[in-house]
Amino acid sequence: MILQDEKIKWFRNAAGYIAAHKDKSFVICLCKGATESSALREIISDCILLTSLGVRIIIVFNGDEKIEKRLRSDWDSHNNKNITRLSQINTVSEIIGSIRNDLEAFFAFHSFHLPGGKQDILLTSGNFVTAKPIGIINGVNYEFSGKVRKVNSIAIQKQLETNSILLISPIGFAPEGDLFHLDSNEVATEVASSIKADKLVFLNALPGLLDENGEIISEIDLSTKHETNEKNLLLKFCQKACNNGVSRCHILSYELNGALLQEFFTPYGCGTQVTGTSSEKLRQAKNQDLNQILDLIGPSEKEGSLIQRTRDGVKAKLSEFFVIESDGFVVACAALHPYQTTAEIACMVTHPNYRGKKRGNNLLDYIEKKGKELGLKSLFVLTTKSEHWFKEKGFSNASLDELPQARQDEYKQERSSIILSKKL
Repeated sequence: MILQDEKIKWFRNAAGYIAAHKDKSFVICLCKGATESSALREIISDCILLTSLGVRIIIVFNGDEKIEKRLRSDWDSHNNKNITRLSQINTVSEIIGSIRNDLEAFFAFHSFHLPGGKQDILLTSGNFVTAKPIGIINGVNYEFSGKVRKVNSIAIQKQLETNSILLISPIGFAPEGDLFHLDSNEVATEVASSIKADKLVFLNALPGLLDENGEIISEIDLSTKHETNEKNLLLKFCQKACNNGVSRCHILSYELNGALLQEFFTPYGCGTQVTGTSSEKLRQAKNQDLNQILDLIGPSEKEGSLIQRTRDGVKAKLSEFFVIESDGFVVACAALHPYQTTAEIACMVTHPNYRGKKRGNNLLDYIEKKGKELGLKSLFVLTTKSEHWFKEKGFSNASLDELPQARQDEYKQERSSIILSKKL
């Protein structure tokens, strides 16, 4: 019964993400090793599921692992770029074509084995990418290894409008007719940039980008300084995509079952999210935030750490609330209720799934800044659980008679709230 309750809770929490992702465009890059992974079938099933939920999917795949097995030591590389010879390009093209055929077969198979019966999946592949040679760099001739010259974004958008899943190969023709092998990561980045995709996803062998302690970095904001313990080439592709209008990039492991679903439909995700600017916004509350604020403070009211507030009461003072928004959801809130030259900080709550990331600190800093802008001389707070936290932020004990008379009249003796204040 507990497991069933957890499933119901997960589905309810996912509902908002389902609505948020509808009609959005996701470019998913199957990085080296993904098409040879035992998890490929589950990845395809999840892509079909995303499509059924209204997400527009483009898949760019990599064939390097299979090519290396065929060519063995004859496939040279330099500066992390493969060198495809004239004698190899036909073999490379053949292998890429066989992988594309296998993927098409997997999609066809899974569309017949979905819950509720067969679902028609329109899978489209085509020559959406024009190539050009890498050329000779520092004396190294890359021959038939190429770069993306142009992406036919108009043709891609038209296919997406038909609810097709697009399958794009790491192969491209130059205008002169020559065939070039392309870097799939570059192809995915250029495609995502050309259509201003909402998400660019790299499914690779690693669980995400790692910090100096080997821990997964959940989010990197490229507008601030970031430290990783490795020079991951995928981060460079993410940076280029974000600089060219892609909303967010994600680095996930193709070995983790359900990685796409966990990253897109849960608040905690499973890999690294990369953004050009922070995906979170700290702002004044709006009318449409009312229900989410009530849901956020509700559990604290039930346990008694916050006083009970009516919907009308919160609505009447909504302009005094500030929220942190993440992925369209209110994950933290606080209110600043003014009393002439002082003000009360109230309703400071962070959603349990978003604690431990200094959001409370950010809210308090923001509120103190607002207080100074309003010309306030001090702030006060009544708390039953967070005395030590507020004292660490410079608050000290105060007495009831130091509060504004209006707030003294509202004070509930039975709650035994601790009164703290801080001069601005």
